[in-house]
Amino acid sequence: EAALIAAAQTVAHERDRLRLILDSLPDMIYIVNPQWDVEYLNPALKCLNGEPNGRKCYKFFHNLDAPCPDCRAHEVFSGKTVHDNYTTSQGRIYEILDLPLRSPDGSVAKLGVIRDITSRTRTEQELELHRRNLEELVATRTAELRAAQDALLRQTRLATLGQLAGSVAHEIRNPLASIRNAAWFLRNHAADRLHDRALRHLELIQEEIDRANEVITDLLEFARGREMQPAEWQFGALLDAAIRQAGLPEAIQVIRHIPARLPEVFVDRSSLITVLVNLLSNAVEAMNGTGTITVTAEPDSDSLRISVSDNGSGITPEDLPRVFEPLFSTRPLGIGLGLAIARSFVEANRGKISIESKPGKGTTAILLLPAAPLPQ
Repeated sequence: EAALIAAAQTVAHERDRLRLILDSLPDMIYIVNPQWDVEYLNPALKCLNGEPNGRKCYKFFHNLDAPCPDCRAHEVFSGKTVHDNYTTSQGRIYEILDLPLRSPDGSVAKLGVIRDITSRTRTEQELELHRRNLEELVATRTAELRAAQDALLRQTRLATLGQLAGSVAHEIRNPLASIRNAAWFLRNHAADRLHDRALRHLELIQEEIDRANEVITDLLEFARGREMQPAEWQFGALLDAAIRQAGLPEAIQVIRHIPARLPEVFVDRSSLITVLVNLLSNAVEAMNGTGTITVTAEPDSDSLRISVSDNGSGITPEDLPRVFEPLFSTRPLGIGLGLAIARSFVEANRGKISIESKPGKGTTAILLLPAAPLPQ
């Protein structure tokens, strides 16, 4: 009997000790039996919700007259542990851990532990926001560094082009002139002794000499720049001159959408024709010598908006940002100066140029050029 009394005292002591521990915890703790009765609340939860006073848990916690539709207590009564978060209408965030509490008689109650994680969650959200801001800042700085590096590379290329153009143009054009003269002499004085294949080779020599001279001219104009002499011009007349100079193949059709009363454009005539020739030539190459080029002109505030579109192969998204870089070309025989010269000349005329393209859909070059002032 003394042993039983001692054991009962030990159990009572441990029970009181356990209750003291539960009562001292900052977390809110409760026990609910399978009949939805609230058997225990620790002081932390009583401070928040008060006493249950015989109310069922769904009435006490949520002021409902029946168990909550999404209640997961049955999972806990079957022996599972359930973890969930709950946000109040005031914005407080609680982490709820429901554990099965087994009694000696085999019955299972629900032991709930509620922890206010509002501060922790907000701190985590702030840290995540700072992390994203830091990533954006790093990405921005990285992009700026890359842009600066690209600009430095372009300046280096331009300096190299300037030196190359000045020192090589004279040395190359002299022998080209000699080759041209020799080809002309053979064609005019020995044609009757040459068969068709030899004559075709003479024509090929002439074509390649012309192409080499065009490359040299592009190099010189791009490296040295050109003094602009803007004046008022009808865009249709400039386009006609560019088409004649470009020498478009017969399989290329040019469709124009140019209003009859379009304002004149205020630009340097020679430079804009060069721009249009480069755009037309690029379109021809993109369409492999056959297809349709559409040229559209329309007023845009105090500018003229001009677009040159083709239905060619288009430009890949990877190459599109680089199309204006000097010496960048995706064509086997291209030297990558056509669009670089176009942008240089357009900007020298106080205009803007951009390129839009989709692979397999074609390319559109868009020019914004200053319009001539309307007569008063």
